[in-house]
Amino acid sequence: MERTDVRLRLVDAARSCFAAKGYHATSVQEIVERAAVTKGAFYHYFASKDDLLWLLHEQFIAEELALADGLRQAGGSPVRRLKQLILDLVQSIGKYRENVRVLCLRAHPRPLGRGVSSGATTTS
Repeated sequence: MERTDVRLRLVDAARSCFAAKGYHATSVQEIVERAAVTKGAFYHYFASKDDLLWLLHEQFIAEELALADGLRQAGGSPVRRLKQLILDLVQSIGKYRENVRVLCLRAHPRPLGRGVSSGATTTS
């Protein structure tokens, strides 16, 4: 098994675990079990679970920044560039669906759309 294969399996396993259970509820043990590697292999590639989380965010954000920079350099009308930027973002969200889910879950630990208080209070 090649070294990059182990690293990719760890990244894929972490992405799946984080998307399914959330970052805090996922243990390193669950990640290594899903990736079918040892904890030693995990710590060979990553100093911590935080490093994996950072990598997932970086994958999505780096692509978005590259697309935006390409549009900036291409020129054209601001309206056309903005429309293209929005289309690129929608496509990237589809491509990096689990990464985006992890990012949203990390920012909003409660499931989105559930348990949201209306802010109204009642008195008896």
